[in-house]
Amino acid sequence: MSCTILQPRPYAQLSGKLLLLPLLHSGRTFDFPSELWERVFELGAEGKGGRQFLQSLLVVSKRFKDIALPLFHSSACITTLSSLQSFWKHLHAADRKHDSIRRIPYSAPGRWVKELDLRNIPFTSRGAALEFDEILTNLFPVLPFLSSLRMNPSFVLSRRAIAALVDNAVMMGGSTLRKLEGISYVPQNQAAQCLLGNVPQCQAEEPLVQLLRYCPLLEQLEVIGRGHDPTELDFLNSTEVDSPHSLNYSSVGITSLNLPALQTLTVLSNMHSSILLLTLLLTPLPSLKKLTITPYDDVPFPHSLNTQFILTHGSGLATLALLAPNFNEWPRRIHKSPSMKTLLAACPRLKHLGLENPLPDIDMPSSPASFSSQVHQLEILSLPRPNAAAYTMLVAILPCLPSLRTVRARDVRWLRKGMGLRALETGVQGEMREWRRRLARRGVRVVDGEWKDAEE
Repeated sequence: MSCTILQPRPYAQLSGKLLLLPLLHSGRTFDFPSELWERVFELGAEGKGGRQFLQSLLVVSKRFKDIALPLFHSSACITTLSSLQSFWKHLHAADRKHDSIRRIPYSAPGRWVKELDLRNIPFTSRGAALEFDEILTNLFPVLPFLSSLRMNPSFVLSRRAIAALVDNAVMMGGSTLRKLEGISYVPQNQAAQCLLGNVPQCQAEEPLVQLLRYCPLLEQLEVIGRGHDPTELDFLNSTEVDSPHSLNYSSVGITSLNLPALQTLTVLSNMHSSILLLTLLLTPLPSLKKLTITPYDDVPFPHSLNTQFILTHGSGLATLALLAPNFNEWPRRIHKSPSMKTLLAACPRLKHLGLENPLPDIDMPSSPASFSSQVHQLEILSLPRPNAAAYTMLVAILPCLPSLRTVRARDVRWLRKGMGLRALETGVQGEMREWRRRLARRGVRVVDGEWKDAEE
């Protein structure tokens, strides 16, 4: 091997000789494709502090900025009205600079926004609500690929705002929306009036129904009804229909939707006799697995469609929750739920059932010989609060629920460890601990509203 000798100080008294070796060969750098870096950044942004992580990548290099910038804008969580105004101005300014010469027909960063979370914007006044609606009406047209919209139910979307979403869907050949949460809905027509023939034919299609008609990819829908007096059912006309199947739905001009991917549906409060609920009742929902609905079993069909909705779409449900929202209304009206026999028979694949006060009638077989024909594979039962009436119902239905493993107290939390013995053994806490002791013999856990066991 040849070598190079260096004598740096030839005239020094003690000159040294240094052996110069060639430097190590520089390793080959691998140029990862942008798609791989994008996947790495997505995984890094999933944990806590994901937005800070993406923001730090914007200043690393130009290439990292080009990859991370769409991810940074893909999810927008806005908490104030002023921030929403600034967000719209930023997107609007970018959209005005965009021209038709570019290969991509939609402006950035508007085309990057996929999730818009507005749940934490507080409702302060009607003027602020009008400004909020005006901003959304102008914002939706620059969000062509919006897939998730989460709203504060205190705000009601106007016709103009929903029409902006519909126009987007028409322009795109179908909406990209997969998730709609917190949508407030004010029924314009009563389904009962149309079904009973009091109205010759339903008027123009409601804006929300029209929007859903362009959402074939929708997977999650949450609608909260508004606008009705809670005492209106006290003066209800007693007209009933012998059988829901005897009605001619086509005569009222209602056609079904196309929602093959809908998995989670929440319909709460005053929409028990709305055109939207009637349209969903007539729509095949093959993928529906979770349903949250307000019970109105004491209101006859067609003035209430909720019980019929459970009977129609319950065959594929894995989770059914009966829930009455606690709105600040007076007087608060809580309606009956269908009987346990009706619920379990309508939902043969049910794994989790959540009940509401007043608890439903049992209506189960009284003789042990009849239990085998009523056995259900329910695994989780949620109750509002543990009390004597709830335990009586639970004991009565336990023989029909051999697979039951968990009972959840929805509105109760276990007291933290370290509280006094008297506090742990009295009131609701004492009732829950007594349930825990008795049901443990049957292999059933008792958990609180946060799905936690008692701390020992």
